[in-house]
Amino acid sequence: MPGAGKSYLATIVIKHMQDQSSGTLNGLSVAYYYIKNDQKHLLDLKVMLKTMAYQIADVNTTYRSYIASICKDSNTLIDAQEIWEVLFHNFFSNDRFLQHSAFLIIDGLDEAPSEMRSSFVALIESFHNGKNKDINTSRLSFAIFGRPEILEDFHIERSRRVVQISANKNSEDIERFVTANIRKIEIFRKLNRNQGLPLARKIKTIILSKSDGMFLWARLVMEQLYKRERVSDIEHVLESVPRDLDKMIYHVFARLASDEDGNYDDLNRILLWVTYAQRPLTLGAIDLLLFMPTREYNPLLQTRVMGKYASLFRLTGITEPEIDMNLSNKGQEDNLHDPYDPTNENSDPLDYLDSLDDATLDAQDFMVSIEDEPDMTESESKVDERHAASELAFSHQQIREFLVKEGSSRTRSFDPVLPIGIDVINGQIEIMKTYLNILCNEVREGVNEKPWYGDLVSHARHFWLSHLKAIKISDTPQASRQDLALKLCTFFHEEPSEQLFYGSMNMNELRETWFYTMENTSIIREWLATIDLTDSCVAGDMKTWLEEVIKSTKNLLKPAV
Repeated sequence: MPGAGKSYLATIVIKHMQDQSSGTLNGLSVAYYYIKNDQKHLLDLKVMLKTMAYQIADVNTTYRSYIASICKDSNTLIDAQEIWEVLFHNFFSNDRFLQHSAFLIIDGLDEAPSEMRSSFVALIESFHNGKNKDINTSRLSFAIFGRPEILEDFHIERSRRVVQISANKNSEDIERFVTANIRKIEIFRKLNRNQGLPLARKIKTIILSKSDGMFLWARLVMEQLYKRERVSDIEHVLESVPRDLDKMIYHVFARLASDEDGNYDDLNRILLWVTYAQRPLTLGAIDLLLFMPTREYNPLLQTRVMGKYASLFRLTGITEPEIDMNLSNKGQEDNLHDPYDPTNENSDPLDYLDSLDDATLDAQDFMVSIEDEPDMTESESKVDERHAASELAFSHQQIREFLVKEGSSRTRSFDPVLPIGIDVINGQIEIMKTYLNILCNEVREGVNEKPWYGDLVSHARHFWLSHLKAIKISDTPQASRQDLALKLCTFFHEEPSEQLFYGSMNMNELRETWFYTMENTSIIREWLATIDLTDSCVAGDMKTWLEEVIKSTKNLLKPAV
């Protein structure tokens, strides 16, 4: 069930197990891996296994010494089967290391390609079919999160425990979430008990009855209530919100479109890059991407992401105590003028909301967004520090899936088409052209002094080729096709021996990318062949070089050999 809170639950399990392990004092190490089908570099079983092995080695000195001795031989750890046997099976089955165990947490296994998923399941089964068949004594345990269909991949009934997230099971947690966050709806600070309590109960009842166990749906509804200024506005939202999750996301974008005063460029560009970035971009990198077409930075970027757009995005790396302090101060100022008890400046006018739920709640566990756009007036160095450390991602994968579906006329299902969103074809072309501009050093002025410029260059170097592969020439409008092809022509013609290294970490990877396969060179030549040779941009040496490349692959690679 999308939006049901599987990843949230996975995060809780990770934190709980890390607290339980306390490093290696009890011999237990915890490792985790998050799979997202839009981040291609994560969809590799070898990467997954090595990532978790690294996490274990980081806290377990015995394991670290073990893998250090293994990795002396450069011929080991070639394929996933060997990585599993050497780094996991052999260590956690060896009686020499009886005091050591590991708990591996994989979130989103259902989003992995079927081959990766089946191979991983086979490795788990091979481990538990041997001497480790008793789940109570096995030193390697797994917690796997995903949609119910992954159950069909597993055949080890004796050692499998299943926890299913359903609407009924989720309703209690959603109730606690709503109860904890109702206090953040601004209008309640201006209502007395007789006015506020019935409204709070109505909000809680309607959200619980319509959410169908979807945490994301409940969160999106609450986000629409925080800034409402009238009781009638809140009641209208509650009555009009659609129950279907995609309709709800469309509803959120429609509301944003009505509030944006026709200026959607920055938001649309953020949506595009967060949708297609193959690893999360820092907030600083996003700021640079907004700067490039306008040559002007957006000083309110972080404020908007954490405030107005909080229902769409999550920002990692931002510590909230400073923000909570600001909100707390604001609340104290409001208390001085609150009609509920104007004579007691230390009283909380929202105490009556405690009667919504008799249970003792830790509200911080459920406050997932900030109702005010926090004051981010800080020194430039502090802003730079935040921009470099914070990564921007969607608050839920379903938002990305919605944008991709609605971004193509072939799959779009909602009318009217909103001015907020992405264009799948032209958006990919925009990303590709931006990467080429970065690699050709055409955008360095005004941006290269920023500490996160290197992060953007790293993205361009490693992912430009995979973005190009995602674009179908036949689907590309003629003008955009010619423009991108000319960019590619300039890219390879200027410094071809240097450009081939982009996307390659070493000589072996360089050979595998360009010399041992025709796949990549064929794609490049196919694009170059679309260039109109009569174009005024194509002349002299470039025209001669282009004609030679179209004839033969070796002419593309000759300068690099």
